[in-house]
Amino acid sequence: MKTKSHLFQFISPVIFMALFANCGGSKSGNTDVKLEQDPPFSVKDAYYQDWVAGIKEGGSGTNVYLALENFTDKVVIEKIYFRKKITKAQISPQIRNQYVGYFKNDDKDMVMDIDPVKEAVNAPREPFPFSLEHNEAVIAYRNMDVLKYTLVRDMRREEMIAYPSTKPKNEH
Repeated sequence: MKTKSHLFQFISPVIFMALFANCGGSKSGNTDVKLEQDPPFSVKDAYYQDWVAGIKEGGSGTNVYLALENFTDKVVIEKIYFRKKITKAQISPQIRNQYVGYFKNDDKDMVMDIDPVKEAVNAPREPFPFSLEHNEAVIAYRNMDVLKYTLVRDMRREEMIAYPSTKPKNEH
């Protein structure tokens, strides 16, 4: 009986460690995404600009601006990765060949409720696969339908925009 007890004391921690040893490896965040060193376009200008709304409900955030050149119709810019957030790259309405990423600082759209069914509408965040410096971004693009990524370094910071507050409706 004593040998069974000693055997159990030895095997239990080994089994426990084996069960949980792979937990860290099962994370869905992939930091092994290959960055293209020579993308089929060039970054002419890259900067980011923080902003804050004039009213509390307006929030705050950062906009990333990427002016690109020398790319063909076979290249489609899809997403911008910046400061552990991901957003869809949108074509700038003002400047030709400029893409903008709009990053809000707060998540007011999260549903927090005691009822798990109501909370189920929250979409899980996409894992952030890159380790970036504060002034770096990654562009996700498709070239002939193949998804690729490239790093944008040394983005400059533009002065923050503080949008004015609006007057209350009762004041004239």
